[in-house]
Amino acid sequence: MKRQTLDKHIERHYQALRKRAAWKYADRGEDALQDAVLALYESQHYKTLPESLSSARIFGVLCKCVNFAFLDIVRKDNGRQDLIKPLGPNEEYPEEGVAVDPLYDLKNDVQKALGTLSAYHYSLVVANLIEEVPLREIALRTGETFYRVFTELEIAKAYLRTELADYRTSRDSVRY
Repeated sequence: MKRQTLDKHIERHYQALRKRAAWKYADRGEDALQDAVLALYESQHYKTLPESLSSARIFGVLCKCVNFAFLDIVRKDNGRQDLIKPLGPNEEYPEEGVAVDPLYDLKNDVQKALGTLSAYHYSLVVANLIEEVPLREIALRTGETFYRVFTELEIAKAYLRTELADYRTSRDSVRY
């Protein structure tokens, strides 16, 4: 998507996004919205979006960006810039007594698997499985039928299952 197209969509949806952010995040909503728009421009993620996306889908993408920006704000307020800092292949933890998150490998595997999904499937998984938005509401937001959304979500979940199959088999082989 071109930047001019994104600008038009942001202008069209800005007031609705502002109201939604204020309702959902109270006094931090405006900050989250501004951080989300700024992050979109800085990361140039909008270039990966197809030009043919409907206005409702763009609104959904912008809402997700606001949600992630708010989470970043909360993490910074709590002093947790990076929850888990990934290590390179030859790196070790700097101190002997550093506590390692027991779910570190699982989180990395899940992030990698989610990263392989298409933008559409990723948005469905995040909306339904993480944010717990009902499928009917997702269908209304995207302008698609309930059955199409349901089918596409099942395809995404099946793909994630196959991507995470190695983790499950390696975990099952370990005896505690």
